[in-house]
Amino acid sequence: MKKEKLNSIINNKAFVIGVMGLLFGVIYYLGIQESNQYRSDILKNPTIVNGAVIEAKSKQKLGVVVKYKFEFNYSVYYDETSSSGYASVKHLLANRTFPVIVNVDNPEKNKILILPEDFKNYDLAFPDSLSWLTEVVESSKWD
Repeated sequence: MKKEKLNSIINNKAFVIGVMGLLFGVIYYLGIQESNQYRSDILKNPTIVNGAVIEAKSKQKLGVVVKYKFEFNYSVYYDETSSSGYASVKHLLANRTFPVIVNVDNPEKNKILILPEDFKNYDLAFPDSLSWLTEVVESSKWD
C-alpha cells in the first residue's frame, strides 16, 4: 500500500513538473513573440532621436532597469527598458545621451540603444562614439 502511494506521489510530481515546464515554455514563447512584435512595430516607420538616461537601477529578476526620456515632435516621452547586459555599465549611464529608435507614427513604440546588441537587434551599426562603453563591458568580464 505504501509503495503504491509513493509511486502515485512520484508520478504526480513528474506530471506537475511536466505541466509547469510546459507552462514556462509557453510563457517564454509568448514573451519572445511580444518582443518581436514590438521590434516590428518600431521598424514600420523608424527614426533615430537622442535620449537621456534618467536612472539605471538593479531590479531583482529584471537585471538593470534603465529609465530614459526623449523628445519627439515637441513632446517629451518617458520610457524604461531592462536587461542583465547593462549590469556592468549601469553606474555610467545616468545623465548620458544615447540614440533612441522611435516609430514616427507611434512614438510610444521606442527603444533606447545602448549596447552593441541593442543596435544589432535593429540592424544598425554600433557608433564609434559609444566605443568607450564596449571597453568598459569587456574589462568588467575580467573582474
